[in-house]
Amino acid sequence: MDNLIKCLNEYLSDLKVFAAKLQNYHCNVEGKEFFQMHEKLEEYYNCANTEIDEIAESILMIGGQPVGNLNDFIAHTQIVEAKNERINQKAV
Repeated sequence: MDNLIKCLNEYLSDLKVFAAKLQNYHCNVEGKEFFQMHEKLEEYYNCANTEIDEIAESILMIGGQPVGNLNDFIAHTQIVEAKNERINQKAV
């Protein structure tokens, strides 16, 4: 069971960093298709946040402790954070 909790926390961390990356792109996208990209990226990070909640609840239901702070998310993820910079729509 400990290995399952570990794997779920890694997945939770990946989702959390991925959602932050999507939100970063959402805030910084630019170009002629800004509104479409902005809206779609918001849809994606909202979907990821729903999944984050479900995974955290699943960890709790099996007796585990979901990671919940930024340091732990970074320590348990394989995803590299996005740079805080303007994003051309072609890069997304």
